Amino acid sequence: MNWNWRAIKAIMRKDLQQVLQNRMVWLPMIIVPALIQVLVPLGLVLMPRFMPESDLGVQDLTGLLGVMPDGLRTMMEGMTAGQMWIMLSANYMFAPMFLIVPLMVSSILAADSFVGEKERGTMEGLLYTPISDRDLFMAKVLTAFLPALVISLGSFLAYGIVVNAGGYATMGRIFFPTAPWWPLVFWLGPAVSVAGLGVTVLIS
Repeated sequence: MNWNWRAIKAIMRKDLQQVLQNRMVWLPMIIVPALIQVLVPLGLVLMPRFMPESDLGVQDLTGLLGVMPDGLRTMMEGMTAGQMWIMLSANYMFAPMFLIVPLMVSSILAADSFVGEKERGTMEGLLYTPISDRDLFMAKVLTAFLPALVISLGSFLAYGIVVNAGGYATMGRIFFPTAPWWPLVFWLGPAVSVAGLGVTVLIS
């Protein structure tokens, strides 16, 4: 099975140029990750520095220790309420929210790539170009998947810098990422991206 990578790259380049020209497409891919991976996490990890422990729900946090897995409970023992708040917020509460980024980016780009071609009336022209349907489909898929992967990794890096910098004064050390984040970023994130891409392709 031979792929026409030259044609695939040309179509990808064309699609990405169209994305950059459409503010309605690329702007959400900047605003949403910045909000859920930078601004909101920074606010949460800074809260223990500016709020009394009573407002952080010390009793609730302490009560959680009894229902935590052994490994997590061992890691949390001896921490102050502020440290527990930061550890739980940064490492566990935001883990599901991270998956919004690859899902959103791949879905937006796939919708623009497949549905956008139909709305712009350019799909018919592409079908008459000297490229197989298989190569055309691969180009469209990669146009959505690769940027989603890059933006997800960039968001993960920005998130790690923000929470470690914001929480360092309270934690006294680098505390992020914990082990569960690695499969989340490098396995589950791409899988969610592919799932969102697949659903968008089926709908379109």
